[in-house]
Amino acid sequence: MKPVLAIAALALCAVLATLRSPGLTIDESLNVRPGVVLVRAERSYGLGVLDPSAQREIFTVAGLPTDYPPLGRFLLGIGHEVAGAFVRPKVVGSPGDIDVVLARTSSAVAFGLTIALVGFFARRWYGDVAAVAAALAVAVNARLFGHAHQASIETVLNLVFTACVLLSADRLSRPALPRDEAAASDDASTPPTLRREAAVCGLLWGLVLLTKIQAVLIPLPLAGWLLWHRRTRAIEPLAIFGGVGLLTFLVGWPWLWDAPIDRMLAYFGQGTDRIVLHAYAFGTTYDDRDVPLAYVPTMFALTTPLAALLLGGRGLWLSRRHAPSQLVTATMGFVLVFFMVPAIVVYDGVRLFLVAFPLWAVLVGAGAADVWHRLAARRRLRLWLAIAAVALPTLRLLTLFPCWLAGYTIGTGPALAVGMEGSYWGDAVTPSLLAAADRDERDQVVLLTPTLHVAQLTEQAAHAGYELAEFTPERNADGRFRDLIVFSRWADLEADGIPARLLAATPGETIDGWTVTHVVRREGGTLAVLAQRGARTTQDVRRDPNR
Repeated sequence: MKPVLAIAALALCAVLATLRSPGLTIDESLNVRPGVVLVRAERSYGLGVLDPSAQREIFTVAGLPTDYPPLGRFLLGIGHEVAGAFVRPKVVGSPGDIDVVLARTSSAVAFGLTIALVGFFARRWYGDVAAVAAALAVAVNARLFGHAHQASIETVLNLVFTACVLLSADRLSRPALPRDEAAASDDASTPPTLRREAAVCGLLWGLVLLTKIQAVLIPLPLAGWLLWHRRTRAIEPLAIFGGVGLLTFLVGWPWLWDAPIDRMLAYFGQGTDRIVLHAYAFGTTYDDRDVPLAYVPTMFALTTPLAALLLGGRGLWLSRRHAPSQLVTATMGFVLVFFMVPAIVVYDGVRLFLVAFPLWAVLVGAGAADVWHRLAARRRLRLWLAIAAVALPTLRLLTLFPCWLAGYTIGTGPALAVGMEGSYWGDAVTPSLLAAADRDERDQVVLLTPTLHVAQLTEQAAHAGYELAEFTPERNADGRFRDLIVFSRWADLEADGIPARLLAATPGETIDGWTVTHVVRREGGTLAVLAQRGARTTQDVRRDPNR
């Protein structure tokens, strides 16, 4: 396990060292502020926090949002408070001195733990080579690496979701599943050890439920897998798993206590009453419920390093008769297929099905171990293939810095050329780009587009030190606004509008009075621009060492 722990530690250090490099993403403040409020409220009660009435007050009087369960946001809040004890917040006029970047430490730690977790189970099932390959498959995936820099729930969800699936696959396959003597007996009782394992796995599932709604994607493949192997003997452990998980969910979210059934139904049914978001793929903008079937598998393939894609395919074939791997494959496949179902919302690139990537990494480990042993007689070839498989995606992390969420296997520029989304979350609005718009004017207001909600503007303003406003035709015509920042969330840009034309412009080009002065480009694709009125000079943000 030492190589795996070394990989996890190096990845964690790399993320921690670059936490402030990506721009603030759209949803970060929506997760961090409730998390910090929750942590501070819990801390203010002291030992009284153990009183159930105190929990009711915290979750009702504080007015915490109920769109997400509390665990993910709570962990982000812990990260913010712990990091804040060592690092001074870099914000201007932020209520409560909340610096969302400090909360990114929780995601960084969760990322490191996910690498170690995947490596541990790959080693347990396939050996040392598989452990290293699986850990690297997580560490060098640009999308996973990029999300580890964001104070969002996704990386925390990856950790608890992966832990639940892998532990369930390992523990619930004991005693041995495949047609062993115990399974062939007429005794239909469930071994006490299996009951305990089901309870532990159910507790983990409860933690996934307390993190995000993707937890509902675990029980169905788990039930199918266990019923296939144990037949009627699966009923009791499944009941224990589900009962403990739901009980953990109920106990861990005090908002549910006053009306458990009604509020559970309201939470799980909230997806039917929500604003329509948009996704951009193959050069077309779609409503989130009308995304084509090819979107999910295409995005999965285009954001997985080629070596990991090939080795994972090999591992998928080899592990078809390995009971624990069957659950890993079934869960990963179910996640991808679920988001291909018509009327299921899909947007923000791979974010909603990001949990599939760590599970795929386990299969990468299986495939890598097989290839490694098959090439035992050709050691030089084996060595060069291993170096290439690790070095190429690692170098791409460097070339993408700090816009890892724009990482595509084929390159950012080619992906944009065929109509895929660019910087869908706004991380390309880097601190350097914000600083380039600062003219040290007290009344300065910089326009930003696309803008999905007000918090996006206020949080950027707290870190930039000046006011931001949404770009509109009226403000475009108002000569007082002299700076405009555009990032490439094409799903929310008019194809023939000024912002879209500015993204397609070259540095120094002027469109409708706006001159492109600063450009964030990665691998031949433009991810964000700063356009100014009356500007004459250009600067490429890529060459700014302080970005």
